[in-house]
Amino acid sequence: MNVKRRITTGAVATAIAAAAIGGTVAAAPEAAAGVPGGTYTMYDNTGSAKVTLYRNTLYAPNARFAFHQTRNGGYIDVGATRYLLTRHGNTYSGPIMLGPLTIGSTKLVPR
Repeated sequence: MNVKRRITTGAVATAIAAAAIGGTVAAAPEAAAGVPGGTYTMYDNTGSAKVTLYRNTLYAPNARFAFHQTRNGGYIDVGATRYLLTRHGNTYSGPIMLGPLTIGSTKLVPR
């Protein structure tokens, strides 16, 4: 076997191994979801509302939003605004973001 063929074979084997590892990592699910389903009171800059989280959907009065689970909590996108929620004891709180700007804070408290 000549040197070029050995280098090519080694490069192909490395690429196949990297693709297999990358595919496994990409297909692995997120760690245990951060926010369990249930009823909560959600606070923000304007007041509070009783909400329910069920199957990654947050049901608020007269509206519902997709809830994206993360390792430490989750987030909700409302138009261009993102509500970030991180676990703090048994509550979840964080900033309300409009692009890179923090425009307020939010908190999710179990009822």
